Amino acid sequence: MQPTERPGEPLKFRSRGFARSAEAAEFLAITRQHLAKMIRAGKVPARKYGTATRIPWQWLLDQEKSGE
Repeated sequence: MQPTERPGEPLKFRSRGFARSAEAAEFLAITRQHLAKMIRAGKVPARKYGTATRIPWQWLLDQEKSGE
């Protein structure tokens, strides 16, 4: 298990610029499946790195500030 996957542990890697989909879903308090639907609909900016999907932390923080 990677450090960012341990339950109850704060998300540590915000400084790297991108969140994994699991981190982003947890941050937004939604399921990974719902996040995937939002990405496909173009509501969430995401980048693919191989098979991994990454969401910009700045976008997540902006969503938190705007209350959406």
